[in-house]
Amino acid sequence: MNELLSFLAKNGKILIADTNSVARTAVANILISMGVKSSQLILVANYEQAEKEIENHKPKIVISDYDLGRRCGLDLLQKNREKNSTSKETLFFLITANASQ
Repeated sequence: MNELLSFLAKNGKILIADTNSVARTAVANILISMGVKSSQLILVANYEQAEKEIENHKPKIVISDYDLGRRCGLDLLQKNREKNSTSKETLFFLITANASQ
């Protein structure tokens, strides 16, 4: 997994979207410990910020919490797929700490 992540993230951006700042930071620290440069990371707190940063930076990897406030990470994935013809080159991970989701 470490080699795959390194390959996908090489010279590319990784977006981390989570409403919980502790969770965002924890994911970022895990990626840094795996060799990702902090300059490659974009951390956002909600759906709107994630949508804007995806548009601006076209990250190679998006790690999104399922719950992003008024919208969810699945909406973010679907909207990105609809808007961007190259979106299938972006690897999306949906995560959650809520066992009921």
